[in-house]
Amino acid sequence: MTKAKVTFVMESELKQQFAEACANIGLSMNRALNTLVRKTLRADPNLYELDYDEPNAETLAALKETKEILADPSKAKFYDNVEDLMRDLRADIAH
Repeated sequence: MTKAKVTFVMESELKQQFAEACANIGLSMNRALNTLVRKTLRADPNLYELDYDEPNAETLAALKETKEILADPSKAKFYDNVEDLMRDLRADIAH
């Protein structure tokens, strides 16, 4: 069977924790990930429940603002040109 290399990115701390967890059970990260892939292919992929981190306060505020604007577009500020937009952005940064 031909082998293929797969590359993906994860947080450094998460990688370190995963490496330690694998070592504790006597597996390399490669072996553990290959086992996960094989088990996933044998199982119903819907069995995996994705667990996302809670959004931070800034993200929650942005989501709320977006919903409000979608419900009432008059709450949004519109610009006729980039210069006006940039002036307002610079003013926000200055405060």
